[in-house]
Amino acid sequence: GEITASESILWLAWHVIESYGRDAAITKLLDEKALYLRPNNNPDGADLYKLTAQSNRSTVRPIDNDGDGRINEDGVGGLDLHRNYPYNWRPETEATGRGNTQFGAGEYPLSETETRSVFLWQLRHPNISVTNSMDTQVPMHLRGPSTCEEKDCMFPSDLRLFQFFDSVGVSLTNYPWAGDVYRTYATRFATPGQGLPQALFGHGPDFGYFQMGQIWYGDELWNGGRERDYNGDGRWDQYEVLRYNDENFNGAGYQMWTKVMHPTLGEVEVGGANPKFWSQNGPPEVLEKWARNQALFNLAMAMELPKIEITNVQVVKVRASADSATHEVRVTVRNTGRIPTALEQAKRVQIVRADFLTVQGDRGSAARSITRGTEFWLGGRETKTVTVRVRVPAGQSAEMNARVTSTRGGIADAPVGITP
Repeated sequence: GEITASESILWLAWHVIESYGRDAAITKLLDEKALYLRPNNNPDGADLYKLTAQSNRSTVRPIDNDGDGRINEDGVGGLDLHRNYPYNWRPETEATGRGNTQFGAGEYPLSETETRSVFLWQLRHPNISVTNSMDTQVPMHLRGPSTCEEKDCMFPSDLRLFQFFDSVGVSLTNYPWAGDVYRTYATRFATPGQGLPQALFGHGPDFGYFQMGQIWYGDELWNGGRERDYNGDGRWDQYEVLRYNDENFNGAGYQMWTKVMHPTLGEVEVGGANPKFWSQNGPPEVLEKWARNQALFNLAMAMELPKIEITNVQVVKVRASADSATHEVRVTVRNTGRIPTALEQAKRVQIVRADFLTVQGDRGSAARSITRGTEFWLGGRETKTVTVRVRVPAGQSAEMNARVTSTRGGIADAPVGITP
């Protein structure tokens, strides 16, 4: 049901295609990087939302009214794809009654086809540095951690990078919040210093950072009509949301309260905010604004992806004998992106290989590498010189190739010429 995100993905696709060849930065991005754009993670649920009266945010797996004393809260479905990821997953119920549980978690981690497909795609594409699995409607640039204090469970350098992107996001979208789930999200309405953090289990952004070692957001688009602070007190009161709706949408965002007959409760009243296109998603008149702002944040992160380049190659003879000469090939490598070729968390879980330098001659060449290769890591916008030793028959020249491979930084090649 949170379909604004699909529009944001389509806006981003349109924007980069239309800008290719016109905008130098976007042209370079598409020439050098891979952008994977998935417009809809849950097509069955989205169709149910758009084509019926249901206002679900879940899959269409049936979870009927369960006799828990609450009426109609489950809707059709009730399972939450953003509670179905394997990292820190918790069941909906457990035998002791004393452990942590998570509403919407599903029968087991990755029980749902939609979540499982994302999980497998990610594992098969370790080159991915940034993901944003978008929702609605807080609005917020939302990320992990979801079960612990960020300063206690994230590597400091990784956290600083997330905090940088938090600030970039707010500058582009003007969302009132940016930060982690465990504290920032859980206490966003509380008096400063008074709110208590709250854990959320099986969350996509936690899987993304802790298991995939990525910059992973689960951003919340749209703001429920909190557009204008009429009395200037720094907050949006409900009457201000109602007034904005009346002045800009002729009241279409709300339905007048109407008496209807409920099959078990008898006569009740229904009405209030239109759950589809006022509270859960913005109305069509403002959709492009929110889709565009969010897409520009995703584009800004893509512009900071790691990219390795060889900037210099130097060959130094270090030893000579009657039949051969040993040369040290010194290759200067640079990461042009702000994002490192591996976050510290990515190194911990070994989701990526170390960056690797090899120097090889043409097939049949008498020149050969003595060193198998050299492993290293490149931080954001970092330059390093790494070396490999090669042996060339005495008195001969050799044409070789230096190649640097990086799981997330790509591949770079440079010729190596060795003279007697």
